Amino acid sequence: MSTITESFNKANNGLGPDLAWTVYFGTAANVGVTNNQANAQGTGETESRADSDLASDDHYVQAVVGADYAVGFVGVLCRKDSTATRTLYRWSKFVPGSGAWELAKFVGGSETILSSAYSSTLAAGQSFKMDANGSTIRGFHLGTQRVSVTDAAITGNLRCGIHLGDSTAAYIDSFEAGDLAGGGGAPAIGSLGLLGVGL
Repeated sequence: MSTITESFNKANNGLGPDLAWTVYFGTAANVGVTNNQANAQGTGETESRADSDLASDDHYVQAVVGADYAVGFVGVLCRKDSTATRTLYRWSKFVPGSGAWELAKFVGGSETILSSAYSSTLAAGQSFKMDANGSTIRGFHLGTQRVSVTDAAITGNLRCGIHLGDSTAAYIDSFEAGDLAGGGGAPAIGSLGLLGVGL
């Protein structure tokens, strides 16, 4: 089993410092670190992968809405590979308002919305997570499972990442990804010191 974490605690510039990152979708200049948080630095959407393989394609990824967040897309993604091909699962939301979260898959860049059944408001400090366990793909918000779908289109990919964009006021903090315990168990709640916000 393996776990990777990113604090984004660095001088304002590109993503890091704890992990190497690649912006494989969108413009690299549109994402970086501001005030020790990952920040959308342009109006276009970006997806960035952490360039560290997990041990299994049964894994989770989680993050927290950054303290300076006001508007824009935030999300996490899993089952991404090491190439520029846009094949992955993604759990994301646009704010403001109480609109829907989207659990989506991208295969060779082609998007399919797997579920938009859950809606909520979103605010700074809130946690969100997704996991992939075999063909079961789930989305979480504030420690509660909100969406579960069955999809077997993407397997084998070992990387995770973040989704930001459409506003320079979109921020993410406290990124973590790891293998599911025993090939399917839940990760330890409260890792990264996030017990208070609920994962």
